[in-house]
Amino acid sequence: MKAQSVGVFRPGDYAEYMLVPHPKFLVNADGIDPAVATPYACSSVTVYNALKKALPEGDDEWLGIMGCGGLGLGAVTIAKALGVKNIVSCDINDAKLQAARDSGAAGTVNLKAADAHQQLRSVTGGGPKSEEPWMICATARSSVA
Repeated sequence: MKAQSVGVFRPGDYAEYMLVPHPKFLVNADGIDPAVATPYACSSVTVYNALKKALPEGDDEWLGIMGCGGLGLGAVTIAKALGVKNIVSCDINDAKLQAARDSGAAGTVNLKAADAHQQLRSVTGGGPKSEEPWMICATARSSVA
């Protein structure tokens, strides 16, 4: 099947009206603030695609998410919706770590803590295995331990 993404392979992404090939693509957007919904088209699809390529294979495995900003919190929410049971989120901001817990992360680690490595081992029951997936949703500088 040939890719047909609107705005990439076919015109229409900035149009007020456009034709769609099937009614399943129609969404009633009444009551949805475009300023809130618009970023989802990029950030959520980016996170979803990454997760589909790197989900844990079993319920005993962990998914690590580095960064609890918009992408990281989206990753927690989408991973939970995809059935991931064990998610550990890492950040340097306690409020963002609380948001990750509220979004469904099973555990969190503040990377500024002197015992961050021990916290990670404790949360994951010994530390993540080398084959378990990690998503980096943070700046490169904050991702290097």
